[in-house]
Amino acid sequence: MVDRISLLPDAIICHILSFLHTKDAVSTSVLSKKWYPLWRFVPNVDLSDESVPDTDEKAYILFREFVLSVLLLRGTSQQIKRFTLKHHHYDNPNLNKWVSVVLQRGVEHLQLEMCTDCYYHKLPTGIFSCRTLVVLNLDAFYVNVNDVSSVELPLLKILHLGKFKFTEYRFLIELISGCPNLEDFVAIDVQCEKYGSKGKLKSITKLKRATILDCDFEFPLEALYNVEYLNLNIREVSPHYNDMPAFYNLTEMKLFFYEYRWQQLVELLNHCPKLQILKIHMSFGMEHDENWACPRFVPECVLLHLRECSIYEYGGMEGELQFARYILQNTRVLQTMKVHSFMSSSSDKKFQLLQELSLCPRGSATSKLVFI
Repeated sequence: MVDRISLLPDAIICHILSFLHTKDAVSTSVLSKKWYPLWRFVPNVDLSDESVPDTDEKAYILFREFVLSVLLLRGTSQQIKRFTLKHHHYDNPNLNKWVSVVLQRGVEHLQLEMCTDCYYHKLPTGIFSCRTLVVLNLDAFYVNVNDVSSVELPLLKILHLGKFKFTEYRFLIELISGCPNLEDFVAIDVQCEKYGSKGKLKSITKLKRATILDCDFEFPLEALYNVEYLNLNIREVSPHYNDMPAFYNLTEMKLFFYEYRWQQLVELLNHCPKLQILKIHMSFGMEHDENWACPRFVPECVLLHLRECSIYEYGGMEGELQFARYILQNTRVLQTMKVHSFMSSSSDKKFQLLQELSLCPRGSATSKLVFI
C-alpha cells in the first residue's frame, strides 16, 4: 500500500500536524526519516498536563522535561505562532522560562490556563509588552503592578481574563488602554486588591464584543461604549446614570441578575438606543423582588428596535411579571418573547405563569410568546 500522506510536501504535512496536540505530533517522528524532524516546524504548540496525576511527581518531572525539549529543539528562527498550555499542578518553577522562549519566537496566540483551585499564579514577565500578540487568554494569574513597566500590545485583538487578580485597579485601566486595536474583551472573576486613582482611560474605538462577569468592582463602562455585543452582570452597572455612556452600536445584550434592579435595567436600556436582542438571566433562588415602578418614558430601543427578548429562570415574581408586561406592551417591532421558567416549576405553576403573560397587551400584533 502506497503511503500517500508521506508523498505530500513538508509544508502540507506540517499544516496537518498543527491540528494535533503537540504530544501526538511529536509521536509521528517514529514513522520514518522523512517524518522525524517535521514536528519541529509545526507553528502551533499545544500542551497539557491533565493526564498527569497530582500525586505522581516523577510523571510531572517528565512532563516538564518534555515541554522544555519541545521548545528548545525547534530552531531559534522558527516561529511559534500559537502556544497553548493547560497546567493543573500547583507549582511550576519552569513557567517563566517556557513563556520567555515563546515570547522570543514571535507568538501571536498565547493561552495559559492554570490550576484554579483557590490559587493564583504569578504572571510571567514580558507578556504585556509582547508586540506580536494578537490573542491572549489568561486563567488563574495575579499581576503586581510593580513588576510591569509598561503595557504595549499594539496588535492585540482578543483579550480574555479568567480568575485574575490585579494588585491595583489602575493597572486594569492601563492594560485596556495599552490595547488600541482590541476587538473582543472578556473579564470573568477579576479582582483588584487595592483601589484609588483610576488613571486615564484611553479610547478603544475598535472594541466590538465585551463580557464582564463576577468582578469585584464597577467596571469602567466608558471603555465599552462602542461594542455591538455586551454580556454583563447588572452589579457592574453604576447607579450614577449621568456617568453612563450611550452604547450607540450595541445590538445584543445579555444581563445576569443576582438581585433585582429594575430601575438600573431601564436606565441601561435608555442608553442602548439601537438594541435588538435582550437576554436576561435571573439567578436561581432570588426572593426579595425590588418594587417595580413603571418608568415615565419608554427607551428608544424598546419602542423601535427590540426584536427578541428572553428571560431565563423566570419565577413569576411581581417585578418580573411587570417587566415582561412592559416589554410586551411597548415594543412595536417585537418578534419573539421567550420565557424560560425555573426547572423545578410544576406543570400547574408553569400554566399559571403562561396565563398571566398571555393576558398582557401587545405593542406588536405579530409578536410570539414562547414559554418554556
